[in-house]
Amino acid sequence: MLGDFAENIAISNCGSVRVTKVTDPPGGTGSFPYTLSRADNSALRYPADGGQTSLAGTLTSHGDSDLIGNI
Repeated sequence: MLGDFAENIAISNCGSVRVTKVTDPPGGTGSFPYTLSRADNSALRYPADGGQTSLAGTLTSHGDSDLIGNI
């Protein structure tokens, strides 16, 4: 009989995504909203984080960035 082994294993090779705002010309103004999701609409993080299928953020200045990890 196979049980739910996901609670008993450690995942150490999860990936990350960095979203960076770059304006042309540098120093441009305005907000840059983004949404990160998977093409198949599955959970973003392991273990499945309660069904969270997207993460959103807004960058405001040239060079601002967000690092989304454990995906």
